Amino acid sequence: QEYRIPADKIHVVGSALKMSSDFPIDWHQRKKEIIFVTTDFKRKGGYLLLDVFERVLREVPDAILSIAGSVSPEIRKKAHPQIKFLGALNRAQLTELYKRARIHVHKAFYDAFPSVILEAANFEIPSVSSRVCGIPDMIIDGETGFLVEKGNIQEFTERIVRLLKNDEMNIRMGKAAKEYVRGK
Repeated sequence: QEYRIPADKIHVVGSALKMSSDFPIDWHQRKKEIIFVTTDFKRKGGYLLLDVFERVLREVPDAILSIAGSVSPEIRKKAHPQIKFLGALNRAQLTELYKRARIHVHKAFYDAFPSVILEAANFEIPSVSSRVCGIPDMIIDGETGFLVEKGNIQEFTERIVRLLKNDEMNIRMGKAAKEYVRGK
């Protein structure tokens, strides 16, 4: 009413936290898998993430990067064999991805309020994300994940490697992330 928009023109989209919290989290089954969930590869920092992942592999050679979302064929051709292009996933497939991953990366140049960070936190996955828009309200830097300046490839690499090499920190931050987003 305030904006004078007819009710039949308004559609409410559910939040990411509508995903059930009933999924068991088994940290011993989680691989050294980094996930990137995107609807806009370029704007969400996908190209820079490929550079970051090459650097991560120098420190953690058994790391895997799984990319959920549409990616152009030319990107697929250039990628490292430890990068998995999963395409668009349904909710069940996305749930399985979250259950096995250790780190979520969101290297966006701009993203007002990326619900994917909340989804990952719901599965006890800390995010390493750009310090842009509403993201600093979703992550407590150093406690529930890491905030990094959007163009800082070195810092993104260091934070990801740090979490992959330190299981205790990864688990602690993941549990804190879930607690934080559930409390909001």
